[in-house]
Amino acid sequence: MQNLAIRYGSMMFAGFTLFFLLMNAFGIASNTNLRIFNFVIHIAFIYLAIKSYRETHRDTFQNYAKGLVLGMYTSAIGVLGFTVFFSL
Repeated sequence: MQNLAIRYGSMMFAGFTLFFLLMNAFGIASNTNLRIFNFVIHIAFIYLAIKSYRETHRDTFQNYAKGLVLGMYTSAIGVLGFTVFFSL
């Protein structure tokens, strides 16, 4: 489960970073209305992480807590990575 969180959290970080750099390159980084796409990136990678976990663990009982923890790990890795990047 932690490998999935690291993989998808890293991709989330890359998505946030790429989106920010594109917005900055086009001079629209100050437009806060476009920040809604950060939400889309966030939800998409959490969904993909949980979906990947469910596909690899079909024989076990899928409970709510494992999916929640995986989503939290994925989110923490992506957001904290982007926070470090943004603070530099």
